[in-house]
Amino acid sequence: MIIAQAERSTLLKLDEQEIFANLALNDSGTMAALGASSQTNKGFLTRAELQGQVQAAGLGWNELVASGKALFATLWNTARTIVCGAYDELTRNGGIGEVLDHVAKALVAAFNWSAFVAYLVVRAAIKGGLDNLCGMSAMPATD
Repeated sequence: MIIAQAERSTLLKLDEQEIFANLALNDSGTMAALGASSQTNKGFLTRAELQGQVQAAGLGWNELVASGKALFATLWNTARTIVCGAYDELTRNGGIGEVLDHVAKALVAAFNWSAFVAYLVVRAAIKGGLDNLCGMSAMPATD
């Protein structure tokens, strides 16, 4: 495990919008483009926890989520081979935490991503539907 058990538990409870918002917040390039500072590696935050930070940074919720989705689309093109290579493990029932650890570690090792970004990408892929994502070269359009 490369993140604490409590962090993994929080990650598993996040909805898709919270995952994308956390992804944007954990990427300094995305936050700089939005004119705010990142909260890199400070943990996964729920919507209630994020709302305060979003308002303090002068950002809108939808803007942050959209930025996280755009970042995911870019990162997915890089991570796709590793995540889809673990597709069978990721789609089996039970043991999701261990599989998340395994795949996130592979992404960190392969691409030198932060553990938080790696976990968020894997979790977003699972939430987004691996059947669709692993059959495509990029994330399908949403909205």
